[in-house]
Amino acid sequence: MKAEDMPTTSPARLASARAYKEKHKERLKEQQRAYDANPERQAKKREHMKRLRPRYRARQIESDKKRDPVKTGARALIRNLIYEGRLVRGSCVFCDDPNTHGHHEDYSQPTRIVWLCQKHHVDVHAGRISVSQDQIVDVRPHGRRARRRKVEVIAARRVASHGRDSKWKRANE
Repeated sequence: MKAEDMPTTSPARLASARAYKEKHKERLKEQQRAYDANPERQAKKREHMKRLRPRYRARQIESDKKRDPVKTGARALIRNLIYEGRLVRGSCVFCDDPNTHGHHEDYSQPTRIVWLCQKHHVDVHAGRISVSQDQIVDVRPHGRRARRRKVEVIAARRVASHGRDSKWKRANE
């Protein structure tokens, strides 16, 4: 069905619906809470989200890359440093919780981060608390040694993935 063939709702009817929702706001919220609390409804919603999540996440990653490549690059840098073992997560600067996220105050400086737990990370983004400059840590791998370590890690992975007698091992011996 084309958009021009779709039936339209009159402005008077829309105004009436808005007025009804405003007048009965609390009762409608209570009905929605009861509906959402139903275990069958929750199970159905979980199953639905399991099916949708991979497609949604892939689409979200692609749109993030297009929308803000600097932010995506900063996140990827920290994620890769952690994966390579060259960066260890710190504890939250506010509560010492070991389960932390790396928070960037400025994405143009991708190696300057603050370790925050989920609760405090949300609070920082909401503006309820702020991070001081002395809490920001520079996690940049410094000097030649860091670069050499990265090359060694990459070479070891290639040997492991291509077998003992591969050209990668001979090139890196």
